[in-house]
Amino acid sequence: MKKILLIIIFLFLCYGKTIRAVNYEFIWNDTVIDIPVKDSINNYRDKPYCQVYLNGKLQEYPLYYERGVNFTTLTTVQTNRLGIYRVHYRVSFRDESNTRYANTKTIEFHVKDFEAPVVISNEPIKIPIDNINLIDAEFLKRGLRITDNYSRLENIKIETDLKAVNLKIGSQQIPFTAIDEAGNITYFERTLIIFDDRSPNLTIINEHLKLSVGGYYDLSKNVIASDNSEELPTIAIFPEIDFNKVGIYEVTYQATDASGNLTTKIGIVEIVDDILPVLRLKTTEVKFTRTEYSTLNFVSYILEASDNYDLLSDKDVFIDSNEYDIIDLKESFNITYSLSDLSGNTSIVTLKFSLTSNIEPQIVFKDINIEIGFNFDPKKDVTAVCSLGRDLTERILISYNSVNINKVGTYRISYYVYDDFGNTLTKNRTVTVVNNKTNENQFNKIINLLQEHLLIIIGVLIVVAGAIYYKYKKKV
Repeated sequence: MKKILLIIIFLFLCYGKTIRAVNYEFIWNDTVIDIPVKDSINNYRDKPYCQVYLNGKLQEYPLYYERGVNFTTLTTVQTNRLGIYRVHYRVSFRDESNTRYANTKTIEFHVKDFEAPVVISNEPIKIPIDNINLIDAEFLKRGLRITDNYSRLENIKIETDLKAVNLKIGSQQIPFTAIDEAGNITYFERTLIIFDDRSPNLTIINEHLKLSVGGYYDLSKNVIASDNSEELPTIAIFPEIDFNKVGIYEVTYQATDASGNLTTKIGIVEIVDDILPVLRLKTTEVKFTRTEYSTLNFVSYILEASDNYDLLSDKDVFIDSNEYDIIDLKESFNITYSLSDLSGNTSIVTLKFSLTSNIEPQIVFKDINIEIGFNFDPKKDVTAVCSLGRDLTERILISYNSVNINKVGTYRISYYVYDDFGNTLTKNRTVTVVNNKTNENQFNKIINLLQEHLLIIIGVLIVVAGAIYYKYKKKV
């Protein structure tokens, strides 16, 4: 019996030495597994695997896996919650000698959130320009709806940069970021619309504006317009008014701001003729003789009768001659001339008449300068009238004229005229011939010189020709 026991002990010792002599190496792969939150653990349970090597050579023994040993199971991995979960995996196999080998490894399952928040409602934000002081970070988040696969809404961090907000009327894009608890970021933009829903202010300075006919006027200066925005409204005025036509017009003033808001007001524009007619006489005083008294023609003293709007002439002038008595000679009296237009504007001029023994006629002209070589008419712009205002221009005679238009210098012209009463007048006029050309052509100077000495030159040429002819005939 003792021999049998010794044999068994010997065999056991020999068997133990064999096990210790085989040194298998267990190599584990994918010992850290990332699992998206709320995914099933069953999709990842088989990912960790082991390989057995002996002396560096991969062994092909069938491996048996136990997932969840030493009081841990896969059910401890809560994939609906973020975190790190550890599960002990054990693998075992039997070699050719049917000896069982085993190895245990701790596998980490990391439940993570890989999805960024999702914006599910991002309607434009609208606010009137008058309320832009309400714009802050919380205001910009109004109406924004964001969801996440794991984080609750209150745990999602929503941020924007208030410096990017332009506090002016118009539409703009505001940048936002949404960050969940896992640090996943969603970048998006919100549309901010700042609008103006208030009509501009419009004030008519003069609601019944009176303007003189025939002028040019900018009616926009008759209104003051402002707006709650920084831009001035656009002013429109209609209908268009003809300032050259007297009348009363109803005018619409309209102010339009940058947002298209309108303010309309009605005013009256009255075009009036408030300008006096033009009434001018030829003189301020008339001196007459006894023989002329009964023949005075008061109409003849009217120089101009016109109006800026109505068609008026000397026929429309009213002459008040109550102080004049054609039978009884007066040494002095006044005649009143008045001209009224259709708008009631009246111009009044008084002409004084005084008795004198002899009144000579008048010759009217101006001393002039003319350019050398200019075709000059000595009677042009020269007029004459008698003491009664009668035109004597056709009776003007030129008694002396020394003007040489081809030579620079100062010359005199004497004019003579007579009236029906035997009165005469001689009056001298100065005419200056000038050369205003800074770069005169030398050829013109030579021509002028030849013209002045033409007779001398012709004489010299005749003498020379005669001498040549005489010399030639003598030789023959």
